[in-house]
Amino acid sequence: MKLITLFVFLVISFPHLVLSQSIDSIITTTSLYNNIKILSSDSLKGRKTGTQGADDAAVFIANKFRKAGLLISAGNDGYFQHFFIQSQEKRTYTKNVIGVLPGTTASEKIIIICAHYDHLGSGINPYGAVTTEFNDTIYNGANDNASGVAVLIEMAKYYAAIRENKYTIVFIAFSAEEWGLVGSRYLSQNMDKKLLKAVINFDMLGRPFNEKEKSCMVIGADADKKIRLLNSSLLPGTAFFIRDQFPLQHLDERMDHASFSFCKNAFSITAATDKDEFYHSPDDEISTIDFDFLTQTAKNIAVACGVFINQLN
Repeated sequence: MKLITLFVFLVISFPHLVLSQSIDSIITTTSLYNNIKILSSDSLKGRKTGTQGADDAAVFIANKFRKAGLLISAGNDGYFQHFFIQSQEKRTYTKNVIGVLPGTTASEKIIIICAHYDHLGSGINPYGAVTTEFNDTIYNGANDNASGVAVLIEMAKYYAAIRENKYTIVFIAFSAEEWGLVGSRYLSQNMDKKLLKAVINFDMLGRPFNEKEKSCMVIGADADKKIRLLNSSLLPGTAFFIRDQFPLQHLDERMDHASFSFCKNAFSITAATDKDEFYHSPDDEISTIDFDFLTQTAKNIAVACGVFINQLN
């Protein structure tokens, strides 16, 4: 059964538009820090899919979507899209978190902006973890991917405040990415594919892979064209968005945009590195996040992605 054939949304109270606010007053280091602090806290125990910690993270994100003024998608349980993962041993219940910002035109096309909120959980060497010697057994995932979710929340705040999006934007925090992109695949299989104009995914944005030339990689098909479009929205001569620096890591197959391969404008923005000592490690803590870089990254993304959100073609 197709649970989502259209992203129809229910009208709820919408906050007054804040067109006069500047990007610096909407996207702030304080907000990014506070959201990552909560999402990567020990109390959530690594946000493993199917656990109370992951459910608490989903509720937190839904409340942020509500506060930003996003609408809910018809057919869902409020901001939640429930699904389950069946294994030989058991059935694991989980949820994607979805909020909708209607476009300013009559176009039925939608833009998905997304990030996964799940991580590895806790314990000695959980699924997907790097084998290492450590005392801490909670995989907090501050960079992977509390940083991406924090930027997702800032994008929801920013676009809801300026209200210049010609296309409807569907903001999604996916579950079960660490289990093999399960949450994004579930949604992609239960939606009207003809409506989708672009997918912009955020993953591991909190630490630059190159300290000298801090930038973000764009991962996806026809990446060079997307990079030119994104950089064209920034200051002349800016090359903040760059190509995949680690093609042998096959990042194009490992991030949630891959579930939308039928959409030519599906891509991920990431600052990830294949030599990151904190990747899938219990040392991926908030203390390792470069917040100056992350704040500038969020602002650059907000401005640059307008080329997909605001231009009808």
